[in-house]
Amino acid sequence: MSPNEALESKMVIGGYDDEGLSYDKKKHSLFSHPITGSFHWEIKLVKFGYGDVLMDSTLSHILTDTGTSLLYLPPDLFNKLNQEMARNVPPGMEAKFNNGKVYFEKCDTLEYFKPLKFQLGQYIYEVPVKYYFVKYPMYR
Repeated sequence: MSPNEALESKMVIGGYDDEGLSYDKKKHSLFSHPITGSFHWEIKLVKFGYGDVLMDSTLSHILTDTGTSLLYLPPDLFNKLNQEMARNVPPGMEAKFNNGKVYFEKCDTLEYFKPLKFQLGQYIYEVPVKYYFVKYPMYR
């Protein structure tokens, strides 16, 4: 609900109001996936990928959280992702693993990295590199 009384607020339970969505309906579609959890907003994850590589997921379900921009992966899937990313770094760039994290040093461009992919049902969604990669100036 809007804290500003001059703005209209609306709560919709069990669906959505198509009039309230701001996307070009001729270019984009809205997909829904069934909730599989009885307590959390869980949906079925079919595959997870990096670039053109789609990996079978060790997870049967993932938790959706629209209140954060963070992505949490279980250690085995996180390690697979890091290995796939490190395999494709160009000469001169270094991938260093430390305490379950990977750091890419001498990385001046994101062009060598690929989008993350999530297959939910029959649809594959991509997360562009600029939305998951954080550049720290101190590591230059």
